[in-house]
Amino acid sequence: MADDSSELRAKALRDHHVDWLVKEAGVTAAQAHELIELIGMGNLPSLRREAFLLKKSLY
Repeated sequence: MADDSSELRAKALRDHHVDWLVKEAGVTAAQAHELIELIGMGNLPSLRREAFLLKKSLY
């Protein structure tokens, strides 16, 4: 049971980070998921910076 609740909390936190990146930087949810996979969730400033750089490189 502990594993299920831990996994649910981790998914909820990941979803929260994805939503935050989408709103903050204007990237897509898929791009936000990919950035989180590459960088992790422990470094929000790096996630934000990379999301802005990604968005900028697309335009």
